[in-house]
Amino acid sequence: MPEGKIVAFEGIDGSGKGTQAQALADRAAAHGLSVACFAFPRYSGSFYGELCVRYLRGEFGAIGDQSPYLSALPYAGDRLEAAPLIEAARRSHELVVIDRYVGSNAAHQGAKLSLDAFSHFAEWIARLEYEVHGIPAEDAVVMLDIPVETAAGLMAARRRDSGRVDDIHERDLEYLAEVRIRYQWMAANWAGWWSIACDEMDALRPPEGIAADIAAHLSGVLALPLAD
Repeated sequence: MPEGKIVAFEGIDGSGKGTQAQALADRAAAHGLSVACFAFPRYSGSFYGELCVRYLRGEFGAIGDQSPYLSALPYAGDRLEAAPLIEAARRSHELVVIDRYVGSNAAHQGAKLSLDAFSHFAEWIARLEYEVHGIPAEDAVVMLDIPVETAAGLMAARRRDSGRVDDIHERDLEYLAEVRIRYQWMAANWAGWWSIACDEMDALRPPEGIAADIAAHLSGVLALPLAD
C-alpha cells in the first residue's frame, strides 16, 4: 500500500480547526478512503502533553515569561512521542488528518518575538521537529484565516455552552493577533501551505462552504477523491 497523505490544519484559536479536520475526515471516509486522525497537543496520555497543559494553565507564568525556544520544547516533545503512531497511520491509511502540528508551535511561540526575528525562529522550529526529531512532514497544510474579533466571539460562545475556561493564549487577544500574523507569514513562505479566508462581511462563512473549498483544493494537491 502506498504511503498515505498527511494534512494538517492550522489557525488561531477559534478558527474552526477541529470542525474542519473532522469534516475532511468524514468526507474522505464517505469517498471510500481510510482515514486516521490526530490532534495536538495531546492533553492526556502524553508526558510532554501534560507539560503543555500546565503551561497553558499559567503554572509557569504569563505568556512572555519564558523564552519561546524553551516553551516550544514540550509541544515538540509531544509530537516526538506520537511520531511512531503517525508514521504507522501513514503506512496503513490513505489519509492522516492532524488538528495542529508544527506550524502551531512556530506561530504561538514565535508570537513572543518580533516579526523580524520570527523567520529565524520558524526555521529553528522546522529543524527541531522535522530534522532533529524526525517527525513525519505534512503533504499539505490548510491555514484557516479568521479575524481575531470573529474568533473571540466564537470562543465566547464556546465558553457559554461548555463552561470551559480559556487558556493563557486564548484570553489574550493582542497575543492572538500576533499569532495570526505569524500564521500568515508561514502561509506565504512555507511550501505546501494554503490559506483560506473563513470570514465574509465580518461574519463567519458557513462551515460547509469552507469544507467544500478545502476539499476541492486538496483533491488537486493530493490527487485524492475528496471533492463532490
